Amino acid sequence: MKVAKTAKIIENTQRDLNITLMHKLSLICDRLGIRTHDVLSTANKELRAIIILDDICSHLTLLVDSLGEINSLRFSQNIWEFNFMANSGFYTNRLRYSQFLKLFREAGFATEVVQIRQWDALPTPKPQLFKRFIARSDEELSLYSFSVILQPE
Repeated sequence: MKVAKTAKIIENTQRDLNITLMHKLSLICDRLGIRTHDVLSTANKELRAIIILDDICSHLTLLVDSLGEINSLRFSQNIWEFNFMANSGFYTNRLRYSQFLKLFREAGFATEVVQIRQWDALPTPKPQLFKRFIARSDEELSLYSFSVILQPE
């Protein structure tokens, strides 16, 4: 039991560190006038280069905000990057499932989706979402997490 609890603490800490890192990376990229997606694509190619041949990894991705919903998709990028929001520690992943799969492919990984979790109904009504996200399908917006196994191609 102690091992499982300690492992969970490490997992949660790593997730929090990753969220903070991505938030700061987004702010830096914005100030430099470059796209975060472009930086992540380049970084993923570099990461792929150092993975031991034939090794695989698993990855759990959460597609929800700190409240466990998709409230973050109600706001424009400008609001998320406004100093109050940027410094609040309230960060969420605004990339969606299909975007992650594309990034994994671009980084040179064969991707096997092993688990998808979704709501029966959207927790935030679609008309309340920012216009950029309204066009997304209900199916994609209803996903709140997924797990993949990645293997270098």
